[in-house]
Amino acid sequence: MPDDRFNVEFGARLRDYEARLPTDEAPSLHSAPRTRPWLPLAAAAAIVVSIGAGLALTTRLPIGETPATASPTPPASPSISVAPSDSMRPTVSPTASPTPAATPAPASPPPAAALPAGWTRVVGFAEEGRRYLAGGLARWDHGIIAVGTRYETEDRGVFGPPPGHEGRVWLTDDGESWRDVTPSETLVNVELVGVYVTSDGTLVAIGQAWDIAASYNPRNVFFESRDGTTWTPARLEGMPDLGHRPSVVTGPRGYVAIGLVPPDDPLDNATAGLWHSTDGRGWDRVWWPEAGADGPLEQAVSVEAGDEGFVALVHSTSGDASARVIASGDGRTWIDGDGPTPLAAHVASRHGDWVLADFAELEDPSQGQSVTTWFSANGLDWLPFGANQLGIRDIGQPCPEVIGGLVSAGPYVVMDSVLGWGCGEGAIYHPNTAYISGNGADWEPLPFGTPSAIRGVGILGQRLIVLADGGTGTPSGGVAIWVATIP
Repeated sequence: MPDDRFNVEFGARLRDYEARLPTDEAPSLHSAPRTRPWLPLAAAAAIVVSIGAGLALTTRLPIGETPATASPTPPASPSISVAPSDSMRPTVSPTASPTPAATPAPASPPPAAALPAGWTRVVGFAEEGRRYLAGGLARWDHGIIAVGTRYETEDRGVFGPPPGHEGRVWLTDDGESWRDVTPSETLVNVELVGVYVTSDGTLVAIGQAWDIAASYNPRNVFFESRDGTTWTPARLEGMPDLGHRPSVVTGPRGYVAIGLVPPDDPLDNATAGLWHSTDGRGWDRVWWPEAGADGPLEQAVSVEAGDEGFVALVHSTSGDASARVIASGDGRTWIDGDGPTPLAAHVASRHGDWVLADFAELEDPSQGQSVTTWFSANGLDWLPFGANQLGIRDIGQPCPEVIGGLVSAGPYVVMDSVLGWGCGEGAIYHPNTAYISGNGADWEPLPFGTPSAIRGVGILGQRLIVLADGGTGTPSGGVAIWVATIP
């Protein structure tokens, strides 16, 4: 959403809250509870949603076009103006009395973007006797870059160091033609799990290296490149060394990463927190879980960036695996959201809006998992707006689908599923079907075949590009890139 609409609607609360914070103090390492003067505006916003006023969603434009100012979607009934007034603005007073929040009514799904058509597997990376795993992709000045790993045997393994391996790099400038530009020797014994672009346009590949003599935990390693073909080791000041598939997301006010810090007691588990960077190179820790008698009470498990800020999911470490949502406009100050507290969840951005997939514990092996999707315009206030029943796949026994993860690009959200109830392979779930949605509520299966594990989604011109492990036409243990035309 453009800034003028954002300030008039939900997001004004987050910006106003942050504006009142002292600028000469370091950010708290814990998320702040929301004060209750936010509720009148939330209630008014719920009225707007319930009468169908809706939210106008923008669509990412082709390269070279200038975005026009978005116009609000005409409501089905007379509109209600929700311009913020002084009496409605949040304060940080610690004496605000709590008011029980009402159970949210289901929201109307936002308008759905027309789904891409004509899916084609444009390239596959596979070799007999070896295994490939995709790591992630990113849009940069010269197209799209994707990274992954090639293993010298067909099995990656579940725990501990992998077999011999090497990071791989693939480039495209049109989405259709891809080149393997992996440098010789540089990425040997490195697993590449992600890639992003710094503020000065430099590519940074995120890798993991295993020090077998020291521990069975990998350490983070980073490589940088200006052209995508020549890579050198990089040092990111402040970024922790210990990690397991670390992730970095790029937002309107910098970068946020999930990182692990080893505990004081080597027998304890490492705990995940959040780091922020203004340029993608120097990092500061900005969120850390509260400590309990037996260690941290929770840890960050995922973070996503949208047009207006960041949303992270935090899971309890107490054994119940419940999750909660925290949000930030600048990536440094985090506020507790009024979202669901599901067993587990996944979140994705849709421009300035957010979609959360919340699933209940799978109790009946004869049915797939029931997935509820939630909508938020600011990452703080969430309303349920869709429910989807996943299916069953017979691989010698009935195996129910459960959600695997969410990724997004522009208005599109892609969800993949895995097979549960003992249908996995050791601690690894079998990937299964992938789905796509133009609004986060209505889902259609993608024609990739099974198994398909989605690792990244990007937009290049009028093409939607999906990076996946497996799928129809891809040999077992291969990586595929799929492309479709955006209407």
